[in-house]
This record gives sequence, C-alpha cells and structure tokens, in this order.
Amino acid sequence: MHVHKPADAMLLLGYQSRGGQSSLTVTVGYCCGADGTRVSEQDAWKTLTALFTDEPFDLAQKKTRGGFGVAGAAKAPQGRPVTGLTVRAGVGELQKSVLVLGDRYWSRGIAGWQPSAPQPYTDMPIGLARAYGAKGWAANPHGRGHCAQADQAVGVALPNIEDPSAPVLRPGDVPRPASLGVLAQGAPEQIRWLGTLDKRWQRARLPWLPDDTDPRWFDRFAQDQCQEGYWRGDESWFAENMHADHPLQRGTLPGLRPRVLVRTDAAPERRVELPLDLDTVWLLPNDERVLVLYRGELATRREDAEDVLGLGIFTERMSEAPQSTQHWARIWQEAGETATPAQTQTLAAPEPGPEAAAKTAEAGKAIEEMGKAAVAHRATVAKTLADTRQSAIAETDQTMQRYGLGSLQAKMAQSGAPLNPSALPTPEWPKEPTAFKAAVRQYVADALAAGEAETREQWRAHGLDYDAALARSRARPPVVLDPADAVSKMKLPPDAKAALMERYQAFQIKMDALQLNAKKISKQAEALQAQEPPSLPLPDEALPRGPRTALDREALLGRHARRASAQWCELQGLDLSGVDLAGLDLSTSLLRGCVLRGANLESVNFTDCQLEDCDLGDAQLGRARFPRALLKGCQVAGAKLPGADFSQARLEKCVFTQADLSATEWATAQAKECDFNKAVLRHAQGQEARFTACGFAGIDAASSRFPKAMFSKCMLEDATLDGADLQGATLMTCQAAGSRYDGASMAQLRTLKGTDLRRANLNRALLDRASLQDTNLGKATLRETHMDRGFLKNCDLSGTDAWHLVARVCDFTGSRIEQASWRGANLMKARLRQVVLQDVDLTGANLHAADTRTATAQGVQLDQALLTRCRLLEDYGRE
Repeated sequence: MHVHKPADAMLLLGYQSRGGQSSLTVTVGYCCGADGTRVSEQDAWKTLTALFTDEPFDLAQKKTRGGFGVAGAAKAPQGRPVTGLTVRAGVGELQKSVLVLGDRYWSRGIAGWQPSAPQPYTDMPIGLARAYGAKGWAANPHGRGHCAQADQAVGVALPNIEDPSAPVLRPGDVPRPASLGVLAQGAPEQIRWLGTLDKRWQRARLPWLPDDTDPRWFDRFAQDQCQEGYWRGDESWFAENMHADHPLQRGTLPGLRPRVLVRTDAAPERRVELPLDLDTVWLLPNDERVLVLYRGELATRREDAEDVLGLGIFTERMSEAPQSTQHWARIWQEAGETATPAQTQTLAAPEPGPEAAAKTAEAGKAIEEMGKAAVAHRATVAKTLADTRQSAIAETDQTMQRYGLGSLQAKMAQSGAPLNPSALPTPEWPKEPTAFKAAVRQYVADALAAGEAETREQWRAHGLDYDAALARSRARPPVVLDPADAVSKMKLPPDAKAALMERYQAFQIKMDALQLNAKKISKQAEALQAQEPPSLPLPDEALPRGPRTALDREALLGRHARRASAQWCELQGLDLSGVDLAGLDLSTSLLRGCVLRGANLESVNFTDCQLEDCDLGDAQLGRARFPRALLKGCQVAGAKLPGADFSQARLEKCVFTQADLSATEWATAQAKECDFNKAVLRHAQGQEARFTACGFAGIDAASSRFPKAMFSKCMLEDATLDGADLQGATLMTCQAAGSRYDGASMAQLRTLKGTDLRRANLNRALLDRASLQDTNLGKATLRETHMDRGFLKNCDLSGTDAWHLVARVCDFTGSRIEQASWRGANLMKARLRQVVLQDVDLTGANLHAADTRTATAQGVQLDQALLTRCRLLEDYGRE
C-alpha cells in the first residue's frame, strides 16, 4: 500500500472483521495549536508519546458517535503551590470536572481512619496513574489507593484524582476511577459492552471481536464524555487549571475537512472517496494543542487489506467550498502515488507470523520498490543534468552581461544551439547499475568539459583570459561566514538583536546535536558494515598485471621437464593435446586459444590465471587449483577434475558437460552462462557461490554443500541433490522440474520470481524457516519433509504428496492445494489464509489451532484429523 498525504496529517490503520466481512479503518489525525495551526506529524507523535504512558490514546477503531478526552497535568496558577484544584474541561455541549489533590496517605488514630493533609504541588498528572486503582485491580491497574485489605491501609497513598461527587472517605471505599481520559482496557465499565465470548466465538471469530459487541465498546471514554452523533469539527472547547499562565483556556476546533481517496486491486485506475467522521477529540492544554481524529471504514476482500493499493489524503477547511473528488484524484495521480511509501501507525495488533515470513515479505517488497526507484532515478538524473546545463548557461549569461559582452543565450540562439535542456540529445543509458553509474559520470564530465571550452572561446573572442580569471578566483582566500558576527553587526534594536541571537544559538545547539547523532549513526553503520562479508569481485575485474614471458610448446615442455616454474607466462594458440604437465605452476599466466584436450594437468596451479577460449576437454585435472582464476569460453567437457579448487574463480560461457567435478571447491566463485549439464558434483562445496544463467540439468550433486549460494535463472531439471546442504541458498527464477533433494538440508532456503519445482522430490528434506514465493511445486513429493515456520506465499502445491509433512506454524498464504494427498500432515498452528483447498486428503492430519480464516475449502477429507481450535470443519460444513 502506498500513501500520499501531507506532512501534518497522521495516519493510523486498523483491521477488523464483523460477521465475516473484513474491513480497514482509516484514521486521519491532526494536532493543532490553539490558533488552528497544524503541527507536523513528527512533532505530534513526540507530544503524544510523552503524554500517553499508561493506555494508548487510540486503537484505530471506528466509533458510532463522538467523544472527548483530556490529557496532561493540572497546573497551579502562576506556578504557586496549591494543595488542590478542580480541573474542568469540555467540548461543545459536553463538560466534566475532577478534583486534583496533593499526595495524601492513610493514617489511623483515635478518631479512626484519616487521610493526611494534601501536600502542596505545582503540577499533578491527571492520568490513570493518579486515579483510584492498584496493580492487579481490573478497573485501573495503573492507579493508587485501592486496598485489598482495608484494615492494613496505614501509609497507603490515596488517589490524587477524585470525582467531586464521590470522594474516598475510608480505606474500604471502592469508587470508580475518576478520569478525563480513556478507561483502562480491562475495566468492567468497558468490558460490559463486549460481546459473548463463548465456544462458538472461539471456533468461528477468534481473534476478532464477537459480532454482538455493543458499539459503546469502541468509545473507550466514560459515557459522560460521549455524545450522540459525531462532532462537526468547529465546536468550542475550554480547559481550566491546566496551564500555569492561562488558568482558563478557550478555543474552537480547527474546522478541517479531510478527504481520503482509495485505490483497490478491484479497479486499480479508479480513485473513490471514503467518507470520514470526526469521532474523537483530545484536549492537550499543557501544550496548548488539540488532537482531532477523523475516521472511515472500508470493506475489504482480505483481512490484511492487501487488496487496498493506495490511500490519498488531502486537507480542506470547513470555511472553504469542498473540491470535487475528481479534483483530488487528479492531484493524487499527478503527484505520483509511488513517490511516498506508506508511513502509518497500525495500532490494531497485527496477526503474529513467522519471523522469516516477515523478513522475506519485506525483502520482496523492497526488491519491487528498488526496481521502481531505479526507473525514477534515471529520469531524475536526466532532468538534473538538463537543469544544471540551463543554470550554467544563465549564470554565464549574467556574467557576460556584467562585462558588457552581450547575452550568451542570444548568441546561442543565433548559432542554432538548443536552449531548451529537453531538446538536448540524451544518451541511451545502460541498464546494468555499474555501467549506468560510469556512463552518467562520463556524461557529466563531457558536458562540463564542453561547457568550459565553450566559455573559454567566448572570453577569447572578446579579448579576455578565462584561465587567468579562474586562477585569480581560486587564489582568493575562502570567505568564512560567522552568523553570530553577522547578527552582532546588524542595525537592530537591542531586544530584537538579543532575540535573534538566542534563536541562532538554539539552532546551533540543534545542529551540533544532529552532527553528533550523525557521527554515532556513521560509526554504527561502519560497525555493521565490518560484520558483513567482503563483497565479491566483479566479473570483469582485472587479473594481476605484470610482464609475461611468451613461451612456445617446446619451451613450456622444457620447463616442465626441469620442474621449473611457468609463472607469469603467456601461451597463445599452442597445441598441447595429450601432453604431460602434471604439477606445473602456471599461476598468473595467460592462456589464450590453447588446446589441452586429453592432457595430464593433475595438480597444475592455475591460481590467478586467465584462460580464454581454451580446450581442456577430457583432460586430467584432478586437484588442479584455480583460485581467483578467470575462465572465459573454455571447453572442459568430459574432463576429470576431482578435488579441483575453483574458490573465488570467475567463469563465463564455459562448458563442463559430463565433467567429473566431485569434491571440487567453489567457495564465493561466480559462474555466468556456463554449462554443467550431466556433470558430477558429488561432495562439491560452494559456500556463497553465485551461478547466473547456468545449466545444471541432470547433474549428480548428491551430498554437496552449497550453503548461502545463489542460483539465478539456472536450469536444474532432473538434477540430483540428495543429502545436499543448501541452507540459506536462493533459487531465483530457476527451472528445476524433476529435481531431487531427498534428505537435503535446506533450512532458510529462498525461492523467488517463479521458480519451477514441479515433480521435485523433497522427501525428508529439512526446510525449516524456508521462504518459497510464487513457486510451482505441482506434483512434488514432500513425504516426511520438515517445514516448521516456513513461508510459502502464492505457491502452487497441486497434486503434491505430503504424507506426514511437518509444517508447524508454517504460512501458506495465497497458495493453492488441489487434488493433493496430505495424510497425517502436521499443520499445527499453520496459517492457511486465502489458501484454496480443493480435493485434498487431510486424513489424520494435525490441524490444531490452524488458521483457516478466508481459506476456500471444497472436497476436503478430514477423517481422524485433529481440529481443536480450528474452524475449518465449521466453515467447510457451511459451504
């Protein structure tokens, strides 16, 4: 969901479901000064966070009428200590008062129980912490004064806030807590409006509120703080004895008319208006502010409201004529709703979910946003370049006119040069990030050089030396501006100058604090960066440079015969078929177009070597070493490479078809567009290796170890990885139909962007906390597979055999399970939201506490299934 809103509007989202209809409550709030000036959202949250420490000021729930509350502290007039005050406040026709006394304690004497004299105070909070109550007492667990055993009340503090009509006279008195704010969430006065919490509710509605909940439950204020109907928004209000300098404060509500427009996936191009009601007013007299909360409720298709694509919030005043919905829709569309990500407070408690699911969902959204941001960034860069050029032309134009040289723009117009930046030819930017960055830098450098050359020629045409003027300008000492010195020299009255200096000093203190905070953040970022693994070299990074000695065939064989080193050599187009070079040191050498087919290259050292278009087919390369080597376009088909080391190597368009790569090392290696089809990689190891657009069809990689490896756009059809270690690995847009992972360790595996695992064998695999998104698992086998706390979003599990699958607390949101056999599966506490269950055999399955709300079920077999705290049977039975 994306949100377009002004910086002074607060946004709170709440999620509800009543009678099976889910809804999203949109709350728009404004914190305003006494004069109606709206403060920023950040300042508003600072104020509210400091004031509401016991109970939240709002729960983002739609109310059926208006109510008001007061937050803050009683203030002694002019700061002179008092022992008691009456605080009064009201909005419109409603008003209420409480008695605020200093600290008192119970004592017992001859006359019986007596409270001590109240202690003087200058300010006293009026929240629940100072009202009647005690820890563990439901009506107010935050308060003071309640005595479970009245005869042991000596020294117990009395409440500071009392109802003037119901004071506490004896330790055994139990009055209702006096308050001008919200009730405690568990207070009997609040609970009485809650609906029926019976077994039917547990089966059908938990965790949502019962459908028979009285609307007064949502008020949260005492009934004498609520009115029939909503507030207009321009009512008068007052507060007494809550400001030391203004014992009586009066004002009117800010008179706003917020407008909310909504986009949903049902009609993405339509923007419809959501009606709002002003149901909550908070008076904040200590800060001379008021908070108004407007609310609307939108029926949604999904409980998590993911079908809502965007919200547009706009603010009008009641004194102004309302604009049409089409007007605001056009403003929203022109502003670009993806420019401002949703910055909301979701106060309704979110549904609990696996940590891995949350992180993966966040990562998926981040990837999507990065793609959109890249397009916008390119457009921004192009506009910035054009604006910079136009600014430079205007600046040069002013300079030339100052020297009486005429207008540069006029001269450019005469010469036919384009003045409009958009008319300038823009290069075709490369899409690859590194190349894009280099191209932009080069473009800027070329533009600056061309502009400087053009200016130099213009100066020369008028007999002026541009370079000399530039040198004189650079030779001048830099001007250091001292704002404090500038203020002191201003011709202002002393009072005005002192006030300006005070404002500057306050600003400087804030800036110093910001710089200090920035340094702390920078140090934290450096510390986090130090914990990250070192970045892998780019595929085109240059190999070690240095002079290389060109060798022919005889010279190379001679060195091998003498057991001499062949480091730093250059071999061009040599035919070395079938030769014996075992143990030769070719590190940092260059081999280009050489034929080594069938050669004995056992234990040869190719470290930091560069091999281009070489043929090593059928060669013996056991225990050969290729660390940091660069291989491009090499043929290694059918070669024997057991135990070879390719750690940190870079390979591009190489062919290893049917090669023996057993027990090879691939740690942090990078391979692009390489062919490993039908190769043997048993016991191979490749932690954090990266394979892009590579073919692994029919490989035998049983018992291999590739933790945290990345496979992007790879072909893995019919690959065998039984018993492999793929913990933390990623399969992105991979085609792996018919692949085998029997008994593999795949905890925290990630599959993204349409990976195909149809007919895959995942029997007995360990997939705990795995994250599979938009993945096709049709007809895969998951027999005795472990998938605890996994996250399978929008996956196709049709035709799967999941006999005794263990997927406790696993999230299957949006997935499809059709014509599948999941007999004996353990789905305890699994989340099956928006899941399609059609013709699924769940005989003997454990569905204890499984969340099947919003699931679609048809033809499900539940014989001998455990369905405690699961309502699938009830929902299925109604269809």
